[in-house]
Parts: sequence; structure tokens; C-alpha cells
Amino acid sequence: CGNPVYLNGSHGYIQSPGYMNDSCNQYRDSENCTWEISVGDGMEIELMFNEIEIEKCDECNCDVLKLDDGHQRIQLCGLKESFLYRSTGSWLYVEFSTDSSVTSRGF
Repeated sequence: CGNPVYLNGSHGYIQSPGYMNDSCNQYRDSENCTWEISVGDGMEIELMFNEIEIEKCDECNCDVLKLDDGHQRIQLCGLKESFLYRSTGSWLYVEFSTDSSVTSRGF
């Protein structure tokens, strides 16, 4: 999972493994996915998550979705109905990692 993504159009998408795709509709244990998203110079990246459902632990130490654009670094876990992220530049590093127990729907 996870491949470099260069957007030369106006939109694209990423999702966690298993999200809306398989019979269990959940990500697996011990996943580690990364995506490098880049756009043209002077542009920014906007990610709109329609749903985030990731195992919640203290400080997101179990399963976590990390967003890093070099200036802003955030970690997401737990349940959110929707979430909007706007980068401060033209690239974004996204990492989704899970531990060896408890899975959920993902994003």
C-alpha cells in the first residue's frame, strides 16, 4: 500500500487497505503504508477525509495516521466523521501504521 502520488489534475484519493474493499471492511494488523503526495510549485494540498475510524489509544500509540508537510505534523486516531487538512506547501507525507492487535474501518 502507498505509492507516490503526483496530482496534475484537481483531485485524487488515498485510502487505508481494506477500506470499503473487502468482506471484513477493516484494515489488517501490522500495516505500514506511506504516501508521498506532491503538486506543482505554488500549490497546496487539501485532504478531505469523509470518515476516519482508527483504533484509539493514548497519544495514538496503537494505530495512527500521520500527516507531515515539513511545517505541520499531526497524528490522528479514534473516530472522526470528517476531517479537513490543508498543507502549507506543495508536498505532503502521509503514513498509516497499525500495531499487532485491534483493527477498525480506517479511512
